[in-house]
Amino acid sequence: MTDLHATQGDERWDAFFSIPGIAPRYPTDAVVRWLFRAVPRARAAEARLLDLGCGTGRHALFFAREGYRAEACDFSAVGVEALAAQAAAEGLTIPACVAEADALPYPDASFDAVLCWGVLYYMPFARYARACAEIRRVLRPGGQALVMVKSDRDSRAQAGARRPDHGVAIEGAPPGMSWGNEIGLTLTLLDRDTLAGLFQGCASLRIENSRVTLDDGRHADDDWHVYLGA
Repeated sequence: MTDLHATQGDERWDAFFSIPGIAPRYPTDAVVRWLFRAVPRARAAEARLLDLGCGTGRHALFFAREGYRAEACDFSAVGVEALAAQAAAEGLTIPACVAEADALPYPDASFDAVLCWGVLYYMPFARYARACAEIRRVLRPGGQALVMVKSDRDSRAQAGARRPDHGVAIEGAPPGMSWGNEIGLTLTLLDRDTLAGLFQGCASLRIENSRVTLDDGRHADDDWHVYLGA
């Protein structure tokens, strides 16, 4: 069995995505609702969508199955390869590449919509901020984006050790918690005002909170859902 805690950086995620069945398979409900509101099905054939930080491609595959012009990128080559293999098996065309969220290989105003789900909080704050700027850069005027990140009220923040620049070093996890695979990583967990500051100047910005309690209310997954318009 792969020991995720013995690997670091890119190697950790390559190891994670190499474990059969471990990566999420189905699209998240919030993503499904956002997609059809942001880019109606009537525009699917013409709308170009980016799944930024695609992992093994659950959301990019969903976009393509629904008839959208889906593209994807991730910094894990293993994740991108898994997406490409599944797309080929289903006869779907999903251009995908290995890329960092804070240095996207796309021209300005390339996409009608960008999804970045559960990605940025794994980056140091300076890179997190650059990635937010990149999302805005690649959106077309009138484009929409959905960004999901963990908040500073997440149980990880209480269980970890504080570091500079909003960092939290994950040193352990109670049994059964979802962040056991993150032990050894330093996450960037932001309050609402700091997060909003990273998206100043957007044509529209809405930040919603999603909180799910765990272990009979003792712990919680606490997320920010950022809806922005270019």
